[in-house]
Amino acid sequence: MGGRFRSLLIREAPELQRYLVSVPLSEVLTAGSLLTGRGPLFGGQSLRTVAGMVGVITAVLAGATAGLVAVAASSHSLATALSSSVVVALAAMTVLMRFQVRAYRQAATGRLLADLDSGDAQ
Repeated sequence: MGGRFRSLLIREAPELQRYLVSVPLSEVLTAGSLLTGRGPLFGGQSLRTVAGMVGVITAVLAGATAGLVAVAASSHSLATALSSSVVVALAAMTVLMRFQVRAYRQAATGRLLADLDSGDAQ
């Protein structure tokens, strides 16, 4: 879609061509993201992405579910519910954040699917 719009814009208004950036799609996708190679991720950086926020929400929901199951199984013990929910939430958060960091590292070392789709791959 973007290529067709660009070619239409250049064809209809060639004077605007100097304002259009000509960058491969893979560089557009990685610019300003964790893939730009700015060194190792610091602790909170992976939580600032959409995938990180979804991971946090998923971990909290998993912990809350574990707490509800623990309350039902332990005859309404608050200590059991809190401890099980915290353990499950932290475990889920750890697994999801490791998966996210691994996916970013893999994407940084290989070609992106967008390169193959757009024909920018060389």
